[in-house]
Amino acid sequence: MKKLIAYSCFFLLILSSCSTSARLAKANQTFEEGAYSKAVKSYRKLLSKTSKMSPYDADLMRFRLGESYRITGKYKEAQTAYETMFRRRTPQIDEVYLRYGQVLIANGQYDKAKEQLLLYKKYVPDNLLTDSLLAAADWAKDNVQKMVAYTVQPVEALRSRNSDYAPAYASSDYEILYLTSARKAGNRSSKTYDVTGETTGDLFVSSFTRRGAWSKPTPVSEILNSKYEDGACAFNSAYNQIYFTRCIKERREKLGCAIYTSTR
Repeated sequence: MKKLIAYSCFFLLILSSCSTSARLAKANQTFEEGAYSKAVKSYRKLLSKTSKMSPYDADLMRFRLGESYRITGKYKEAQTAYETMFRRRTPQIDEVYLRYGQVLIANGQYDKAKEQLLLYKKYVPDNLLTDSLLAAADWAKDNVQKMVAYTVQPVEALRSRNSDYAPAYASSDYEILYLTSARKAGNRSSKTYDVTGETTGDLFVSSFTRRGAWSKPTPVSEILNSKYEDGACAFNSAYNQIYFTRCIKERREKLGCAIYTSTR
């Protein structure tokens, strides 16, 4: 009877380990596809399973969790994720020193950032990004406090509760503005975009009125907006040609992102 119980426990342990490996592999695939918001959810669910992973796999998971946060601009969360890699042993992913230093600069911790970047430089001496970040940390430390303070105010007419970004002037008089937004209005798809965790973005346009204010953004034509992720546009010098990104994903096929153009 005791042997039966022992065999049963051993079998369950193997099943649990296999399940963790499969979930980790799927989370890694999600990350590699660029679906960072979705990857964060998968990795967070695996944080309590690190005892069933190899030291390298556990570090890779924590590192990619930090990377998912960093790439999507969540620097405080990225810092916390990277720091978990230093708690028990020397990290097995050398790049963490570089990326940890990068987010420390973003979070205003310049001396600590330099320490991490110099550690990375020992592993990879000739990395141009490391040198640039070290210079940036020195400059920020010496100049941030000396800079003239400006009051930055939001343009309320252009804002929404969702992400609004990548503004681009669409006329030579700077009175027409295109922007990308994940706001509900204008989206032909209610699907969540796996990279950001919000609904798919669209291109919107706003005009500067005679009253000296920007009009409420409205969706541009259906020629430019689709059911997929559209946005981050730019115009040529004549403002008659637009370039923008479209990221296409079908149910079982990810076709990736591409730059599109349209002439008016």
